[in-house]
Amino acid sequence: MGKISFLITVLLGQLLAFKAFGGDVLSRCKQFQPNDKQVYSGDFRWGFSLDELLSKASEIYNSGKRLKDRAYFDGAKKQFVMPINYFGKAVPAALHPRFLQSVKKHIEIAFKNNYADALIFPDMGHSHFFIPKDVYAELNKIDYVNNRHVFYEELFKSPEVKTLYHTAEQMVLREGERSKGKLVDNDYTRWRYYTRNVVGKNDGSDDVKPVFAQNENYNTLHELPGYEYFGAGFNLSASKEGCFEVTIGENQTIFFDLSMEDLNPSTTYAPELNL
Repeated sequence: MGKISFLITVLLGQLLAFKAFGGDVLSRCKQFQPNDKQVYSGDFRWGFSLDELLSKASEIYNSGKRLKDRAYFDGAKKQFVMPINYFGKAVPAALHPRFLQSVKKHIEIAFKNNYADALIFPDMGHSHFFIPKDVYAELNKIDYVNNRHVFYEELFKSPEVKTLYHTAEQMVLREGERSKGKLVDNDYTRWRYYTRNVVGKNDGSDDVKPVFAQNENYNTLHELPGYEYFGAGFNLSASKEGCFEVTIGENQTIFFDLSMEDLNPSTTYAPELNL
């Protein structure tokens, strides 16, 4: 492919991403500022029922709270970028249009098939990556310590990478202490348990499906044959002021944000269970 053709392809891709995520991009997709309201881990707790989860999702969506250091649209570069924090500074990594299209597809299919009910941390709110071993070998040639943003730019580009979402993260799916007992006696809740590892390919396709984790107490997937597990994924959180647009359910449009930063604690911080 010649240089001009390549540039045209990139520009068209950015235009498609710009259109696909809709809304007023320039106003919605601004860089995070220190005084912005943000989502905290303390906004949530462990042990949500489905009704409580949906109520919390509505609360967060309408609260004005958004993810810290979220992805934004760089007007000068005419592209979406993701801040990657290291050495005390946030370095923007370009987000490939196909990556954004893929995330949108993952969400659409997850909601359509009832793999998820809410786009917040207690449900479909964080991710990890499965990277093919040959792709992982190439990525390892990048100096992750000093060029972390380059590492992620290349990761976001690869159509062979798969994104793993551990859904129902803070829902009550099993009974007993630390949720080690029997499954909750509810057919829909059981469905959410068995489908909580949502794996989608980074190629914009419909290749999005749950993978059951054998021999894991809480059905929490960390291994996939032929792939390396890479835990440092992105977070998602729905907000009516969010940057990106997606249609879920019966033509319901919602907005959401993406960030590589984990939720900061607050005064009501709930300790994690290491799921």
